[in-house]
Amino acid sequence: MTKILHLSSSVDWQNSTSREIGRYLIEQLKAAHPDIHVTHRDLANDTPPHIGPDFFNALPTSTAEALAISRELVAELLEADRLVIEAPMYNFTIPSTLKAWIDHIVRYDLTVKISEQGREGLLSNVRLSSCSAAEESIPMALRDRWITRNRICAPSSDLSGSPM
Repeated sequence: MTKILHLSSSVDWQNSTSREIGRYLIEQLKAAHPDIHVTHRDLANDTPPHIGPDFFNALPTSTAEALAISRELVAELLEADRLVIEAPMYNFTIPSTLKAWIDHIVRYDLTVKISEQGREGLLSNVRLSSCSAAEESIPMALRDRWITRNRICAPSSDLSGSPM
């Protein structure tokens, strides 16, 4: 059975284009593959805390209480076969709630490592679909940075939106 982790990050529950696109993608995936299991995490409703000194000081000891949320989020991600991220553009970038989630899941030797070739993602088994929306006035170059950032942990990302 395919497991999908679906992240929503728009604070606009009623009129969000990124939420609409994300829901549509999940509906299409469910229609094509009825046996999939979807875990939905709404980062606007259940926001991970922004990292601070306690988080950084705890990194050498992966069992520290300050890393409990990070361990939970990483475990949830590692169980997924596909990651669907809904990301509106706020003030020319992604919402801080999504950035907080990213800060918690980018963990050396768990999701990413540094090698002689540079950053190397360790989630090659996780396919990524990104649903982003922005006002037409936001330049494409800024929107494209979001796609580039998503390749940190999942180097083999399939951003085409093709089902499974």
